Amino acid sequence: MSRDEIGGRDEREPLVPGRVQAGLGVIALALAAVVVLPRLGQPAEPDAAAPTRSPTPTPTPTPTRTAALPGDFAPSTGVGFIGLPPAGATPSSPAGGELVVEVWTTQARVWVYADGRLISLRYSDLRTGADPASTGLLEQQLTLSGVERLRSYVAGSGAGLAPAPDRPATGPRRPLVRVGGRLRAVDRPSTSCDSRSCERVTNPGSWLPPDAWRRERLTAYVPSRFAVCYGLRDATTNVAEAPAVPDESLFGRTSPGDRRLPADWPCSVMPTQRAARIVETLRGARVLRDSTVASRILAYVVDVRSPRPGSPPHEARLFFEPLLPDARWPCSACG
Repeated sequence: MSRDEIGGRDEREPLVPGRVQAGLGVIALALAAVVVLPRLGQPAEPDAAAPTRSPTPTPTPTPTRTAALPGDFAPSTGVGFIGLPPAGATPSSPAGGELVVEVWTTQARVWVYADGRLISLRYSDLRTGADPASTGLLEQQLTLSGVERLRSYVAGSGAGLAPAPDRPATGPRRPLVRVGGRLRAVDRPSTSCDSRSCERVTNPGSWLPPDAWRRERLTAYVPSRFAVCYGLRDATTNVAEAPAVPDESLFGRTSPGDRRLPADWPCSVMPTQRAARIVETLRGARVLRDSTVASRILAYVVDVRSPRPGSPPHEARLFFEPLLPDARWPCSACG
């Protein structure tokens, strides 16, 4: 995955000297405080109130929904959210789960788990969404027979099965399905269920009988864990000349062999409560929100100076990705 695929500041927008001190040392100092923060405490509220790179003033928050980001999204009556869950939200249970089906089309994404959870993300659904560009992650509950109906449908929707990809995808792809205890990719999928459309999975209420559902009503998916990922935005930057990003002393780096996370952005998996404490520290340090991707993901951006004299500044980004029950990378900002 290229570093630009999670978005970035408009190149025509000037850097903002003085808003944060130069260098990722500022982030390191700010985040180092997280190490000594109490382990107990309430998660921070969703971070829409943090400053962004847009000159438009931030509207006043409402009691039920955080303030809209300039150029971002207005408060919604939908059930989904972007970023950290609201204070007091109950995490989806159980914390872990075995993936049975994954479908990613141009309009929606669906993950089905053996315990019955059906988690979805749609790119336009004003009734249930957190934002016109994304619903956020939503959850429904299937019975075991409902899970098997979807699994069987996807398994038979193509000409055969092939090995599943090794790395997370960053765009629509062939469906994945668990067969014989292993995740497999559908080979030569039919037009009824491919990367363009898979209506029976993305809209299961249109055909599943009532006994396939434990709860068809949509609720927000509340993650137990987040991946906090960080790195330089510009993929052409000579990394040897660039400042280092925060390391495991702050976050605890994940194993390089974790194929559920991107290979080119170092990520750390942590409980949602710890991610909330990091966000609270970033807000206190006035680190800027990345407003260009804020309608899909919680991200921060800071200008960093290269150690080489006369070199132009670059950008580093930290973003907070809610993890699915199997710790899979949903790539919320990918379209």
